[in-house]
Parts: sequence; C-alpha cells; structure tokens
Amino acid sequence: MDRYYKKLSMFLINNKYIDSNDAELYEYATKVLFQSIINTVVTIAIGLIFGMLKECLCFIAVFMILRKFTGGLHAKKYINCLLGSIFLIIISLVIIKFLGKYNFQIEFLYLVGISIMVICVLAPMEHYNKTLKSKEKKVYKCISVILSLCFYVICLLLINNNFVIAYSFGTALMNLAILLIISYLKSCF
Repeated sequence: MDRYYKKLSMFLINNKYIDSNDAELYEYATKVLFQSIINTVVTIAIGLIFGMLKECLCFIAVFMILRKFTGGLHAKKYINCLLGSIFLIIISLVIIKFLGKYNFQIEFLYLVGISIMVICVLAPMEHYNKTLKSKEKKVYKCISVILSLCFYVICLLLINNNFVIAYSFGTALMNLAILLIISYLKSCF
C-alpha cells in the first residue's frame, strides 16, 4: 500500500498541487485517511452483521477516545492492527450480547472497576513510535483517569435502564486494561 501513497504524492507533485518538500506529509496524511476509512467501514459492517450497530459504535467510540491517552499494545503492521481490531470488536460484541442475555451486572461492574484500577496504574503506556515527555505523561494519565471514571459512572447510571450501552462502555474499558497489561508484560521481557 505504501507504494500507492507514494504514487499519489508523486502525482500531486507532478501536477503542481503540492510542493515536493511536502510529499512525505501528504503520503502520511493519505495513509491515515485511507486507514481511518477502512476502519470505519469495517466497524460499521461488523456492527450491522451482528445486528448490534449501536453497541459496536458505543464500544468503539469509548475505546478510541481513551486509547489515545492510555496507549497500550500496538501492532507493527497495519494489517495486523486491522485483524486484531476485527477480532477485538467481534469478541466484545459476543460478550456484550452474552451480558445482555444473562444477569451478571454486579460481576460486570466489579470487572470494569478492576479495569479502571489497571488503567489508573499503567496508563499511559508509551510506544516506540510515540514517546511522551514527563509533562505529557502526567496530562495523559490525568485524562485517562478522568475519562475512565466518567465512563464508569455512565455504566453505573445505565446498568439498570440501558444495559446495552453500559455493557458497551464497560467492555471497552476492560479491553483497554487488557491491552495495557499485555503491553506492560511485553515491555518486561
């Protein structure tokens, strides 16, 4: 795919749409835009296939908002990231459906509470592509903690009335905690 991004930037340079000094920036921007479109289409498709579009969108919204600040496990290649995301979304939807069918509200809230503790302790987890300065770490940790607690409060408020959204939010928090744990263990070895 990288060669297509390169070809596009060369086309833009040759047709004088952009300056050759900006080629790398446009390649990167095109790559990010294309991957974002793929991710959005795949997420919506999975939600529609499972008949759980609302749950899928709630899950992915919480996950993506918090993921920016918590960090955690990252794949080295986009295809691995995409496949991992597909697996994560499908497993999460299965869990949300299971939780919606059976009454495990108390156990669920305990697991989400534990997940928040993990997020509070481990976030933000740096990645070799994104190192954080000391001040950034403090800001990211603060945002991670505040957002996690806000989403947990939403779970608590909605668990009896709109458990689908509560389970979607909570499942996203649990997934983030798991990715942080895996990333932490990976950094130890």
